[in-house]
Amino acid sequence: MKNQKTIILLINNLEKEDFLPIVTYTKFKKNLLIIFDRKSTSGHNACCIDYLLEDFKSPQKIISNIKTWKSENYRDIAGIIGLDEEYKYAVSKKIADTFNLKFYSQNTINKISNKYLQLLELKKNNTNVPNFKIINKENDNLDIGFPNVSKPVYGIGSSFVCINENKDQLEKNVTYFKEKNTRINNQLILQEFISGEEYSCDFIVHKNNHVQVLRVVKKITLKEDFPFFEGFYLFNPDHMENYPFKLAQLENLCKKIATVFGINRGVCMVDFKFFDNKIFVIETTIRPGISQFIELMGELYGYTSTDMLIKQILKQDTKNEIPKEEGLVFYITTNKPGLIKKFDTSLVETNKDVAKIVKYYQPNQNISLEKHKCYKKIALGHIMVKNIAPEKIIQTIKDIRKNIYIEMEV
Repeated sequence: MKNQKTIILLINNLEKEDFLPIVTYTKFKKNLLIIFDRKSTSGHNACCIDYLLEDFKSPQKIISNIKTWKSENYRDIAGIIGLDEEYKYAVSKKIADTFNLKFYSQNTINKISNKYLQLLELKKNNTNVPNFKIINKENDNLDIGFPNVSKPVYGIGSSFVCINENKDQLEKNVTYFKEKNTRINNQLILQEFISGEEYSCDFIVHKNNHVQVLRVVKKITLKEDFPFFEGFYLFNPDHMENYPFKLAQLENLCKKIATVFGINRGVCMVDFKFFDNKIFVIETTIRPGISQFIELMGELYGYTSTDMLIKQILKQDTKNEIPKEEGLVFYITTNKPGLIKKFDTSLVETNKDVAKIVKYYQPNQNISLEKHKCYKKIALGHIMVKNIAPEKIIQTIKDIRKNIYIEMEV
């Protein structure tokens, strides 16, 4: 009897609410060995999926534990999906090399992991990107203008990502980063703030540079709360009348990204803005996008980008067209840290437009502002609304939120 093929899913430094949709909506639980840290799974019961809980201090220890698990469970390791961007994909790369698995080249990883090198490479290849620079004494005179965005060269998520409206604000955020950043050799990149709507898409790359877009989301945000996103609108631009861009344009952009960084397989993500009839790449990476839109995909599309990557590794059919269904997921928020006295969603539960309510916290739990975030909002949960017209998004969020009662003891 042949050993069962297993794919390693390596997850590190995710919030629990981002981790859960990935493992909940996969249809390949029996094919996965999930390797994660305790932060990503706090309070999660990882039933029905094989897993190893690691501290990520020693890649060699992780590899040794994989070998033991592989032998004890009669499995063959068929591939790896790395979500360890926080470690510049170094752990995934080492595991891939040890077990002779396909993964991205070191050259691709080096350029993608470093947001400055990434933008340099895109700009060199005539891709629209915001003006940018590394913040240091040598080039402080390079005028990016205000407002602008400061963010770390390395890392995942929104830690230390700030919008700066003036020089005083920029100096304050730079000083804070220098005092609190613990990553060796990390620097701040300063990026021009591009007006317009922000979007994100996942795409799968096949041989011969064939690319398919797997999902498109519009990010719902308010400038004063940047980089906190209020929610995500999942949609197919080809089903929107007179939408400013279509899937064919995104596919051309994704093909270019794959070519520039030497990517010939896998699922990647790109964040972009549409402004002045142009697409500007904000950043890209060699993993699927991570947020609550994964839950929307699972509910509305019946697949996730991670599952499409698993299919590719298992050499299953990945031909796909984005469905026409649309949906919105947005956060239940507070800007007051402290003890949750009341968290009542009963009025929303009877709303026929609401498909799902998820609470991250319950009454009598203490919450605090996340470390190193430039925004002051705390996500207490999220709400899903299916089949909503884009022009109704903001009003729908306002109408539903006003029927949620939250009482905090500061």
